[in-house]
Amino acid sequence: MRTTPMLIGTQSGPVSKRLADQLGRDRLTLKRDIRKLKSLGTTISLDVGYRLSNKGEALLQWLDRHDSHGLLASVHALSVEQKLFHPGSGASA
Repeated sequence: MRTTPMLIGTQSGPVSKRLADQLGRDRLTLKRDIRKLKSLGTTISLDVGYRLSNKGEALLQWLDRHDSHGLLASVHALSVEQKLFHPGSGASA
C-alpha cells in the first residue's frame, strides 16, 4: 500500500499532479491532505513539489519498524470504508 508520505519520501520533489495520479486521487483533495501533513510538521513545501521533513522521515522509519500488525493497511482500509459509506465526510487516505 502506498501512502502520500511514502510517495513523497521516495521521490525528489514530487508535484501534486504526479502524486494524485500515482494514488488515484483528486489533486485538490490531495493538496488539502498535504497541507494537513505540513501542519503536523511531516512535509515541507518546496518551490516546486514537496519533501518530507526530518519528522516525516522519522515517522516513516518508525512505521516500517513497528507495523508488524498492519497498522497502515488498517488505516487505509478504514479510510476506504469511510469514503464508500460516508462519501461526503471528507475522510481521505
